[in-house]
Amino acid sequence: MRQSRWILTIGSLALMTLPALALHAQGPRPRPGFPMIQGGPPMFEFMGGKTVTGQPYSAQVTFKHSQTLPDGNLIEQTNTAMVYRDGQGRTRVEESRPSKSGNEQIIRITDPVARVSYVLDPVKKTAHRLTLPPARNGNFQRAPGPGPNANAATQSLGSQTMDGLLVQGTQVTRTIPAGQMGNRAPIQIVNTRWHSTDLSMDLSASTTDPLHGNSSTTLADVSREEPSSTLFQVPSDYTVVNGGPGMRKGGPRPGFAPPPPQQ
Repeated sequence: MRQSRWILTIGSLALMTLPALALHAQGPRPRPGFPMIQGGPPMFEFMGGKTVTGQPYSAQVTFKHSQTLPDGNLIEQTNTAMVYRDGQGRTRVEESRPSKSGNEQIIRITDPVARVSYVLDPVKKTAHRLTLPPARNGNFQRAPGPGPNANAATQSLGSQTMDGLLVQGTQVTRTIPAGQMGNRAPIQIVNTRWHSTDLSMDLSASTTDPLHGNSSTTLADVSREEPSSTLFQVPSDYTVVNGGPGMRKGGPRPGFAPPPPQQ
């Protein structure tokens, strides 16, 4: 499946902040099946693209997606992973997913200091090595984004404590007016996020979307201890292969995407 290929190919996703969750406010993007949190593959959306230093942690992250089909059939899927970030901004994601041969484990390591990332295959004991693009300098500025959405309303949810961390809640409700896409009545997509300043990331984010189902991303059992340095190294008995799974001469195979640029 294309979604599985996404997860296998992008080894540089493990940079631990969630700026990509701001994509929720821009409206839904149809992504059939799971696990696809709105705006991209789960790890892409979860990890974002900015290196965060001096804020180490480890936690379990759970992705959930549910959707009711027109005939009343209900699809419910859950995916979990362990995530780690050290004080240097290096990250590790350990994910187990169902496959035809049983559960499949994929490990991703990203080292923004060495500008490399790895996708580890514990069964074959191989490490696919990807070189990260050069870091953007301090003068880099993004192109101006779209103006304010007249059909989107933002509401502060105040603050609360999650897993011992203070988080600030924000809810964005986007309304698709009646008739805009052939709909008889207005459609509302609600995005909720609880952000931790101490970790520079969201501890919880969810999307309620009548068109594409409901999705959520939640961190639990958060530890702020410095993870072991061995978690961010390729084991000595692994064979290192240049290029990610699905890569070929002249570029990735159709259905694969190159690693996103890092900041």
